[in-house]
Amino acid sequence: MISLIKVVAILVAIVWLSRRRVDFGVIMLGAAVACAVAFSVPAAKAVRVMLRGPFVPSNFTAIVVVGMVGVLKALMVDAGMIGRIVKSLRALIRDPRAVVAVLPAFIGLLPSAGGAVMSCSMVEEASEGMGLTREQKAAANYWYRHLIEHIVPVYPAYVMASQLSGTPVRHMMMLTLAGAVVHALSAVPIVFRGARLPAKPQGQAAQAEAGCSRRERRANLASLMLSMAPIMGTVILVVFFEWHIGIALGLAIAAVLVYRNPGWRRFWQIAKDSFVGRPALMLVGIMVFKEMLVESGAVDGITEFLASAGAPPLIVAVALPFSVAVATGMSTASVGISFPMLAGFFATVPNGQVLAAVAYTSAVAGLMSTPTHLCLVLTVDYFGADIGRVIRMIAPAIAAVAASGPVVYVLSQLI
Repeated sequence: MISLIKVVAILVAIVWLSRRRVDFGVIMLGAAVACAVAFSVPAAKAVRVMLRGPFVPSNFTAIVVVGMVGVLKALMVDAGMIGRIVKSLRALIRDPRAVVAVLPAFIGLLPSAGGAVMSCSMVEEASEGMGLTREQKAAANYWYRHLIEHIVPVYPAYVMASQLSGTPVRHMMMLTLAGAVVHALSAVPIVFRGARLPAKPQGQAAQAEAGCSRRERRANLASLMLSMAPIMGTVILVVFFEWHIGIALGLAIAAVLVYRNPGWRRFWQIAKDSFVGRPALMLVGIMVFKEMLVESGAVDGITEFLASAGAPPLIVAVALPFSVAVATGMSTASVGISFPMLAGFFATVPNGQVLAAVAYTSAVAGLMSTPTHLCLVLTVDYFGADIGRVIRMIAPAIAAVAASGPVVYVLSQLI
């Protein structure tokens, strides 16, 4: 219990400092120090953890991939590809709210830490004229970026959840579908509240729109496909051919350079901004904090408390993955830590596979609610939004997603 209280206090301090515009990388390094002090980590060990944190293989890979995503996004912006994607989608999809939601959801197929960077500029352009606040734009990009995480097994956490619970992937997808539907719908009245929508055409204007030629639609579709080719190619290589995302991104970057090279001076500037700029430094801080949480015993303390609390299996299956996701800001950590501790429940309680889906949905809900989640940090930084306001804005939607799992479980017991 004490471990949980300490971690919650640190997370509250992170939000408080962020709202006062303190650099987030500095905040996370300070949070790592605070964690070391709170959990009595010896000074020498704390220094080793902080120096080693960015170079743990999984962390270093994440930092490199985020930098490559930043390079690809900047090159596509320079080549006008992002603008054409938005323009084509607006022509094909009349409701701008759907365009704003579809763009980050599609980018969600890229299973990379900080992938929200790619869709930020798309959401910014697609929401032009809608009158959305900075917080609404940030919430839209962040929220719909993770819609796909509920049902498509391109994320390591999803595969881990399936394997550790003994639930076939196809069955898991059916069981987590309710969470995806709630995720998609619950934020609409929040994110798009007060949005200005284009008036529906009347009379001759409506007839003219209805008579839009197939040639124009094919042209817009072709433009969309061509402009999204680097992203679609990356997704296909990663999802269907199981290439490493770093290699797939490297090929996508090379393809865009062949299509339109901005010049090596500009390319160098883009690479420098992506790999040593603020996003990269924020990621380093987050990785150091995550390592300190694990090495200090904070995560172990939380999981042991919740697992030994004597609560019903359903409550533990909701609370444990949610809490670990909030503490670490990573779905892989949440599943990897909590699912082995829940394995006994999955094997013994009625509808244990449904309980596994509940636990996974809860992990996603926890991931969406924490200031240590890299996608949230990068999105808020891009739009200049208030991180506390964004979290409060989507809190009802997070609660709805977290509640969807227990509802499915109770219904499975009744059927």
